[in-house]
Amino acid sequence: MKRLLFVFVAILLLAGCGNTPKETVKEDPMQEEIEKEKQKAQEKIDNEEETEEMSVEDREKLNNDIKEKAVEYDYMELFRNEVAEGEFVKFTGEASQITKEGILGEFALEINLEKTKAPVSITDITMDDSIEIEIGKKYTVYGMFMGREDKKAPKIAANVIEESK
Repeated sequence: MKRLLFVFVAILLLAGCGNTPKETVKEDPMQEEIEKEKQKAQEKIDNEEETEEMSVEDREKLNNDIKEKAVEYDYMELFRNEVAEGEFVKFTGEASQITKEGILGEFALEINLEKTKAPVSITDITMDDSIEIEIGKKYTVYGMFMGREDKKAPKIAANVIEESK
């Protein structure tokens, strides 16, 4: 019986002195994903800053190219869809309505056409908020002709907007 007790105590002692597994630090997979997303977001911000710095010069060059390529059409040619969609056009008119202000804003330029006013819908895609559209002032826009929907006014996506005299 003493031997059995001795063997039992020995087993307990050996079991107590055995190798204890080290605690492994498991990283939360969600935490890893969050860190990856943070890195991607920071890289995107860094790339956008570099692109923005480069794009100022590129934007000026692009605007000059558009102004050179733009052809001035009269209202009726635009209204009748005699101009191909996607063609660069030049249009001058008086601001008559502002639907949305700022970058990607929308407004209308009108011209006097016999006894009526004829509007052209303009979407401001200049990505530059240096010019503020005011009703009653005359503007010249250079941009891409976007056609007409149904029986609505012709549309131009304006890359360049200049105040006319």
